[in-house]
Amino acid sequence: MSLYSIAAPLLGRLLATLSLATLGFAASSAYAQTPACAKVDTIKVQEYPGLIQNLVPWAALDQGLFQKYCLEAKMTSYPSGPAALAASLQGGLDFISLAPDTVYVPVSQGFDLKIVAFMNDTVHYALVVGKNVQLPPKSAGFEAMMKALVGKKIGVNALGSTTDILAKSNFTAAGLDYTQVNWIAYGPPTAAIAGLHNGSLDGAMFFGDGMDIAAAATGGTIAVDLRDPNTKASALMASMRGSALLWASQGAFVRANPDVVRRFARANNEAIEWIKDPKNFDAVLRIVREKAPSPPGVADPEGLLRQRARNYIPQENARGSLRALKAWSDWDVMMKRIPKPADVDGLLWDTAREMLAP
Repeated sequence: MSLYSIAAPLLGRLLATLSLATLGFAASSAYAQTPACAKVDTIKVQEYPGLIQNLVPWAALDQGLFQKYCLEAKMTSYPSGPAALAASLQGGLDFISLAPDTVYVPVSQGFDLKIVAFMNDTVHYALVVGKNVQLPPKSAGFEAMMKALVGKKIGVNALGSTTDILAKSNFTAAGLDYTQVNWIAYGPPTAAIAGLHNGSLDGAMFFGDGMDIAAAATGGTIAVDLRDPNTKASALMASMRGSALLWASQGAFVRANPDVVRRFARANNEAIEWIKDPKNFDAVLRIVREKAPSPPGVADPEGLLRQRARNYIPQENARGSLRALKAWSDWDVMMKRIPKPADVDGLLWDTAREMLAP
């Protein structure tokens, strides 16, 4: 028997032992880096049906960021801020996706709300007019175009919502009486698109990427695009840019669950960072394709999908502007929605205050 034949089995066993030890060390190191959650907290998060507006929580789900912070997010659809607020009062929703003004109005009426995180810094609303509505040429100016819509049927997602008041402020900015318009609450965006198709609506105000979808699906015109800083609108609109979509929670929920709120805000902020990284663009497209595909019947569904994503991604921002938050309050006062300016600083919880810009 050779020395090799004796030594080989012994060497093999030694290497196997070393390999197992090495694997055990690696596993224990990995476990130390990502410890298992002692407890997973379930949170109820608002979702607007079919719109890219939900991109941040969708990305947090897709990339395991809620899981990373020991959270299980249950997405629940509500087509408007007022509907979501009502649900949160009954405990049916923990984190509400709102524009700043939709926080200030209920607070002025006695609601206890706190702003806990930010998502979007752009006034992402636009008025789409049906293809059969006669509009003056753009050279005629903003006032002439808005005058052509007096007496028409204009849809908003819910009466009293941000979408509703911004649509009305377009007429105010043109020196017109918005009560001379027939306002119709359409609910989810698909209903407004159907209304533009069949003529039951002459125009509709959309948010998120609803305007891009509606124009492509119906052949309508984006007549007033508040995403564009050059659009003629309320004089306050320029100052309102900087904070436009945020997360709010009932004050009682925040006080009872401060650690849950902190973990939610961290997942939110990391999701925004991931979305804005150019190397993740294809993955972002995949999420939107799965969660909010372009509707059937449009000429170029994939092209529309890319346009929607490219329009929306630059708007995402984990930081909020104090100047903009105060401008939204001034706008609410101007539109007679609240009797006096909101106490913006008092509405900011720690996680939002940490992300404030001037």
